[in-house]
Amino acid sequence: MLGTGVTVLADAGRGSRRDGGAPGVTPIDESERVALVKHLNWALKGDPHTGDVVPMDPSGDAVFKAAAPGVLLSKFVLRVAPAALDPRALNLPQGRPLGSDAKLQNQTLCLNAVTAVGCGVQGLSPRQLVDAPSHQQGTLQLVWNLTRSALLGPIKTSKMPQLNGLCLVGEDPAVLAKYRPEQVLLRWVNHHIRGYLEASPEQAAVPRTFRVTNLHADLADALALAIVLHQVLPHRSAAWDAACAALGASSTSERAEGVLEAARLGGVEMFEPQAGDLTAPRPRMLLAFVAAIFHTHPGLVEQPAAPKAAKARRALRSNPSQAREEAALRMWMASLGLGLESLSSLYEDCRDGVAFLRLVDFIKPGTIDWSRVLLEPRSIYERVQNCNHAVRAARFLGLVVEGFSGKDLADGISMYILSMASQLMRAHVCLFLDELGLGEGDVLEWANCQVRRHDDAFEMRLRGFADAQIRTGVFVLRLLRAVAPECTREELILPGDTEEERAQNARYAISCAHKAGCTVFATWEDVIEGRPRMILCLLAALMAEDLRRHEEESQAAPAA
Repeated sequence: MLGTGVTVLADAGRGSRRDGGAPGVTPIDESERVALVKHLNWALKGDPHTGDVVPMDPSGDAVFKAAAPGVLLSKFVLRVAPAALDPRALNLPQGRPLGSDAKLQNQTLCLNAVTAVGCGVQGLSPRQLVDAPSHQQGTLQLVWNLTRSALLGPIKTSKMPQLNGLCLVGEDPAVLAKYRPEQVLLRWVNHHIRGYLEASPEQAAVPRTFRVTNLHADLADALALAIVLHQVLPHRSAAWDAACAALGASSTSERAEGVLEAARLGGVEMFEPQAGDLTAPRPRMLLAFVAAIFHTHPGLVEQPAAPKAAKARRALRSNPSQAREEAALRMWMASLGLGLESLSSLYEDCRDGVAFLRLVDFIKPGTIDWSRVLLEPRSIYERVQNCNHAVRAARFLGLVVEGFSGKDLADGISMYILSMASQLMRAHVCLFLDELGLGEGDVLEWANCQVRRHDDAFEMRLRGFADAQIRTGVFVLRLLRAVAPECTREELILPGDTEEERAQNARYAISCAHKAGCTVFATWEDVIEGRPRMILCLLAALMAEDLRRHEEESQAAPAA
């Protein structure tokens, strides 16, 4: 069933760890936990609603007890992705501890919000988070996913033009724009290593050809980290002196300690690993530490935007709804458990056709003959072959693909990539409806009936998914009051007469839907813009949750 917290986030017993950790994920050890709790303390310092638990003892189990009510984790979500969660939907303790239902609602809101922004943990359920002390791995993996998103998310040329300074001689900045954050950081580390070697021709300790090829094993001796800090910290400062001392250290452990001291003196506070994390090496800790150094001391000169990059940013600003749709579709794909969690750009990551083929086979199992699919295509011809296969399979599903070919997808043409992905998402919705013998019109009729049943005096009726009335946010909130009254407060529903009131309603509606148990990928902007496809997905998710609740009630009735 589409869009309910039960089907997307629960079922933790299938293929998941008993402690709530995601299958196939390296467990987070004690040392990593210490660093993550320190980061939580740093991120939530001064928050008015977590002051009773923050700062937490990094070496103990305090984080799990603090996480159980859902306030701490939800506040962390707000710190990482402010648009992902409306704090008005959060249950806060009013002079006494939250009850079990309020905690469960908070964790449901939190998990659905993080899933919608691509940070979810497969197999982790709200009930497991309420019992966080018994599900430590799942809790820590959620904290890590959010930490990783906070540290890596901003590292892209569209947000940081100074990154164009990392381009090699003669390199088109458009190439760097396609890099993942990890690849950008690797380029950044080598950029400063190269700068150090060029500026210090007399030194003999570091080979002239020294470079790193990854952000884990190649950093384990802390030499590259010491060089980077030497280059980015203010010269002649205490922090720079510590970096110089680290460069001259006689052992790896001494150098690692020196690197951490230099970073501390240099104000790198957002992520603080231990020396053993560097030398082990622990890949998660090294990645986060490098990102923390980068954000604090990038050491890059502001660059004029490259013509192509500037044009791309202007296009993005001129069509923000397309950017939101791309993000929503990407997060939907990541939530399905198909190995698509690492997608960073549909326009780049779907060009080989494999993601589309997996989606088609997920929607209608057995459709794809995988013996004909090249899972790692090495040329444009192989990518086109996969994409042609995807187009034929999509046509078999009934999707409208007459306007483009596999070559268009392999070329990464945005309008065709979005068309293919959005039609697949809609097909996923329709699959749920088909199972019930219903159509899109039935969703609309159901929504109108629910609102009318809950409040006869409310006269708004939707005539279609593009009905302009939906843009006030009032209809969605009234529908939520009918489906999940415990998750929506009447006094927070605004008339929707002004642009600000409509935005407030829409933000609140999305978070209330998450709180009710719906994993929805529509954004509040989709609501106020009245985007039909996303409105259909939102209403269908609410319908699925309503049906789930009625099914639970009917099963419980005989035992009452």
